Amino acid sequence: MYETSHDQSFSQEVNDSIESFTAIKINPLEWLYDDVRLSFAYPISHKVSLELRIGYRNTVLNPYEQKHEYVDYTFFNDSIGDYQTLEYNSSGVNIGIAGNFFLSEYWYIQPSFLYKRYKYIFADEYTWQEGPMSYLECYNNERTDYLKQVVAFEIRCGKVFFVRKFLIDLYSGIGLRYKWRELLENNYDWIYHSGYSRQYYLDTTLPSIHLGISIGFKL
Repeated sequence: MYETSHDQSFSQEVNDSIESFTAIKINPLEWLYDDVRLSFAYPISHKVSLELRIGYRNTVLNPYEQKHEYVDYTFFNDSIGDYQTLEYNSSGVNIGIAGNFFLSEYWYIQPSFLYKRYKYIFADEYTWQEGPMSYLECYNNERTDYLKQVVAFEIRCGKVFFVRKFLIDLYSGIGLRYKWRELLENNYDWIYHSGYSRQYYLDTTLPSIHLGISIGFKL
């Protein structure tokens, strides 16, 4: 009876020793999609921390020779009656805020809010040069340039592993995203007839599934 009580007491002490912590993290997989995202977590109570996220995206972050297949866009061109492929540059920022609620053994529940704002500029081949800095800003009448914005809410469940000060954060979750596009000034009247608004169209709300990893350091 004494041993059982002692075991329960020891287990409670282990759970109580789990504390929120200050850390800086990065998602290494986002780099494959030309997206660099940093997050900074700061404890606001014994088992709760507030996490601020900020990111930057640009399709020239990775070498052009390796990413060429990710910057092509094929569409049906009504003017020539055939499919056409154009290249594009995408750049922009994202910012988010999350709350980490720690459970036992550094398991946590994390509700979060995210906002993205990306610009997409299309161009013909002759407006692109070789090399990482391949983009030349040049408007064209082949495809409409647009501004894409996303507002998202997510709930994640994850676990943090430590190797001294180094940390690995594995997580999965679900969410809901509202997306909309704002057309930029361009000669696109022959693609989108006058019945279309030139601002804030193609809005949609979609569910999302998340599975990922972040690495960083406990400060």
